[in-house]
Amino acid sequence: DGVDFSQYASSQDAVDAGAKPALLYDIISIVNHHGRDAFCGHYTANCRHCVDGRWYSFNDDTVGVVEGEDVWLPEEAYILCFVRRDVEKLCF
Repeated sequence: DGVDFSQYASSQDAVDAGAKPALLYDIISIVNHHGRDAFCGHYTANCRHCVDGRWYSFNDDTVGVVEGEDVWLPEEAYILCFVRRDVEKLCF
């Protein structure tokens, strides 16, 4: 799992090692837009909790656990937020 962005980045590590290292990122949140355009519709977010690892859906004043395929809504995904995998686990 994870997305490898190494082909899109340059790094001193790659020069030192003679090859590009994997730059693995994990998706930690997805902002979704429900509606026909940015001026009309509704925004929600699915976010992965940094402690329990579960996904949660945020919809106005409602928050709930999201399971499996309900996390990723490709037709409604508007903004994806990533964290680099080798960065120490942070909780804000």
